Amino acid sequence: MNLEALPTLGDTAVSLGPLAEFLLDPRPQVRSAALRALGNQPGEEAVFALVRGVFDEAREVRMAASAALKHRDPWLILRPTPVRPVPDLVLRSERGRRWQTLRLAISAAWRDLGPLRFSEVLDRWSELPALQPDVVELGLAEGRLRELPIGDPVERAIDPDDSARRQIILCPTYRCNLSCSYCYAKEWGRHYPEDLSLDDLRRVMVWLGDNRVNLLILGGGEPTEYRHLPELLEEARRREMRVILTTNTLYSRTVAGRLDPSSIFQLVTHYDQDRLQSSAQAESRYLDNLERARAAGIPLQMRFTLDDRSTPEVWRPAMDVAHRFGIDTFGFAFSFENSDRSNRFVHLSPVDGASTLVNALLALAEDAEAHGMQLYLCKPLPLCALPDSALRSLLERGALRSACTATLRAFSKNLTVNPDLSTFPCTAVREPGPRLLDFASLDEAGAHFRAFFESLLDQPPDSACEDCLFFFRGLCQCECLVTRTHNRTHVTSSLP
Repeated sequence: MNLEALPTLGDTAVSLGPLAEFLLDPRPQVRSAALRALGNQPGEEAVFALVRGVFDEAREVRMAASAALKHRDPWLILRPTPVRPVPDLVLRSERGRRWQTLRLAISAAWRDLGPLRFSEVLDRWSELPALQPDVVELGLAEGRLRELPIGDPVERAIDPDDSARRQIILCPTYRCNLSCSYCYAKEWGRHYPEDLSLDDLRRVMVWLGDNRVNLLILGGGEPTEYRHLPELLEEARRREMRVILTTNTLYSRTVAGRLDPSSIFQLVTHYDQDRLQSSAQAESRYLDNLERARAAGIPLQMRFTLDDRSTPEVWRPAMDVAHRFGIDTFGFAFSFENSDRSNRFVHLSPVDGASTLVNALLALAEDAEAHGMQLYLCKPLPLCALPDSALRSLLERGALRSACTATLRAFSKNLTVNPDLSTFPCTAVREPGPRLLDFASLDEAGAHFRAFFESLLDQPPDSACEDCLFFFRGLCQCECLVTRTHNRTHVTSSLP
């Protein structure tokens, strides 16, 4: 058979009939070619064939089927938060009907399979994380899963075991050498001591060691302003703890001399367009510090915050800097309203269909592509604010990522520690929690915030979300909008 003669992914004029025999061919390359031909093929038959292909024993075939399904519904690449049952009203929507067809196809495929190990199922569906909970749910219903993990299998499908990476976010100070108009922590320093004390720092490091925390993300404020930074880095080095430093990179030469790969696992440089594009002196120090870090062998990442004034003329210089220093990932986020309501932020409302948001994202993606860089979304945004064409384009380019990660690792992934040792479940969510040292373990800290998160995420942020498949299946990326409402109505009255 001439594989070249098979229709391509973009050919929509193919009927499933002639391809049926190729889908049953014993040769993986033939089955793969037939599945690729179904990428744009309408009808339930194509979906059933593609889903069956994801269960194929040959990895080549599974990858072809996954690619075709992602082409049809690009949001399948997103990893969900905890899922919820979909109401009948949502099932009548276009996406709801497509999701229901996928569910029926998965159920039919399960009935033709023998039992599979849980880990094997997740591996086969690793390219389509949005459907992993559905596969597990239906596998359990069909009695086709064996060797299940301890705990809730559906939850484990959302949050696979990642015990090798245990982390916290430590904000040792909320002081800063800048005052960025869009900063989420703007004016937070008035709520806390200027710095985490040296005694508390040592107690924190003992607690982290006892809890096998091996990754420490330094935030703030500007962490290089922390008076005991040398002691912090030495304590982390002694415990073989990796440190990610998030910084505006305008620190002194003294600080620059203390940073090396033995103490800094990664430097995330935040490009502040306000200062760097208005001060030659600040730009010179910024570039000099980046050069020193690169020369020392410290891995670099770029971070950029878009506010309501951001245009290509503002972010292109940041991309030029990243390109100059060999940084191939451009992390970005839209500024969101902080709990003190003291910063500039972008109004990202669900279902607002804002053309300015769409145009900015598409222009950002085009500029990143021109610079040979990969975009990385650092903070969630509402998928429903984007029309399907823009959503497809941005997902296929990898410019959007999965829903809020604060719920991962048993709700402990974004655990944040303040200078007074009080905790937040996430840097963006100022829900006051106990002091870190009052928790017996990292798992206990996650369990403390679990009920809060589940309650928060069960409340649709907008009436339109009540009809949205993304919301109910945990793919919604507007959790930061929910937390903004929470910050406004609750936290400001409960903070010290």
